[in-house]
Amino acid sequence: YNTTSDHAGHKIDASSSNGEIAFATGGTARMYIGSTGKVGIGTASPGEKLVVSDSLDNDLVTLKIENSFGNASVDGTGTALQFFGWDAGITANIKSIRTGQSYSPSALTFETFGGNGTTGTNTLSERMRIDDSGNVGIGTTNPNIGRLVVGGASPTLAINSSTNTDPTLFLLRNGGANGIGLLKVRDGGHLSFDTGATGAAQSEKVRILANGNVGIGTTSPLGKLMVREDSAGNPTRLIVSN
Repeated sequence: YNTTSDHAGHKIDASSSNGEIAFATGGTARMYIGSTGKVGIGTASPGEKLVVSDSLDNDLVTLKIENSFGNASVDGTGTALQFFGWDAGITANIKSIRTGQSYSPSALTFETFGGNGTTGTNTLSERMRIDDSGNVGIGTTNPNIGRLVVGGASPTLAINSSTNTDPTLFLLRNGGANGIGLLKVRDGGHLSFDTGATGAAQSEKVRILANGNVGIGTTSPLGKLMVREDSAGNPTRLIVSN
């Protein structure tokens, strides 16, 4: 079957021997439905249920979801991408929503279903949010006190090394140009604090052993607190001041 509309070059072509249907505008095929039901926009060989393809340099291939209401007045208004399970109904949401703004939605939220439902009417819970300032909240819908806020009843932030190397938390002032601090977990469960001034390599200054001993200027404190002179031979001082 091959048909052409009133405008030349606009047609639906089902004449392919492999059972696909092609949709053309302006004399060029734009969309294909393969014999297995897979849909390709910009490609004649979609490998998934829907593939949007183009060949662009210095540009983006864009899939757009639009809510054209305009001046939304209710928080939570926006657009959503939903995911459904085979027997559990909706299982996840990614939303772009209004949060106190007069016009455009201003937060991106991620919701999941943590149960084992089969009714198709699951209630999702928000797990993560990126607000209009770029702050990220995990377990909180109001990450207004920092770039990353972990909330909830038992908030936990984990840095996990999959090999026997030191998991490290980097603290950089002005991108490291005005100082760097490192917090490391050493082999054996020891905690070390490394610092470095502008342009200087970081070196360990304090270590807390797994047994609770604290060392300043030493990596092997022999008591609850051990302060050791530096390599230059400067005198050791412990100053208590009021």
